[in-house]
Amino acid sequence: MSHLILATNDLAEDVLRQSGVANLALGFYLRFVWRKLPSEERLLKGLERRSEKHCNPGDHWLDDVCRGSLNGFGTRDIGFLELCAKFDSIEIWVDPRPNDQLVLVWLLDLLRPYKEITTKLSLVHTDDIVANYAPESVAKWKLPPSR
Repeated sequence: MSHLILATNDLAEDVLRQSGVANLALGFYLRFVWRKLPSEERLLKGLERRSEKHCNPGDHWLDDVCRGSLNGFGTRDIGFLELCAKFDSIEIWVDPRPNDQLVLVWLLDLLRPYKEITTKLSLVHTDDIVANYAPESVAKWKLPPSR
């Protein structure tokens, strides 16, 4: 059974990836707090399969992902929805910070029309910032996912 973790920030991604609790852990580098919000068009374009539209660093959602981290599940050109479809279960790990909460709202709104993805989706709301813990410690956490 393949398991994907989507973290609402890049620092949690790193800890979750190192913890080995999923086949793949990816984070979002989006900043919705204290900045001008990106347009919906720009956000959606960033999640598409990489193309000539993604010519600047940061244009594609996987630009900052470590090379080789997608081995077995795709390339750094894969689109977000295409990648999610490859997994049997998906967890969204949400830190308590305001930006993480906004990323969660954005993700849930984005995924709402995709029943084939939402049916395998669980939320894990952490009471603390995941990046404040060692990967070995996080691997032992038994946080209850909610559906």
